[in-house]
Amino acid sequence: NPPPPARIFESWGFAAPRGCLALRLWREEFRRAVAAEGGTQGYCDRLLADPESAAYLPPSLRRWLPYLAVHATLARGRQARPD
Repeated sequence: NPPPPARIFESWGFAAPRGCLALRLWREEFRRAVAAEGGTQGYCDRLLADPESAAYLPPSLRRWLPYLAVHATLARGRQARPD
């Protein structure tokens, strides 16, 4: 069975209410990526090595890592808390 369609969120402009859980999770995940050993490249390497990442990182995003690490961190945060 093919994976379900990826939920893509554009990072360049959006609005969110104060205290938005999605934004908080995204910020925390992005901070982890930047602080990771090897920086965003190391973070993305480990993310791609995780078999579960195929569920939330479509090939079109995977190809552009670490350049689009900001998108990957949001996808991971949303995967962790889809609500």
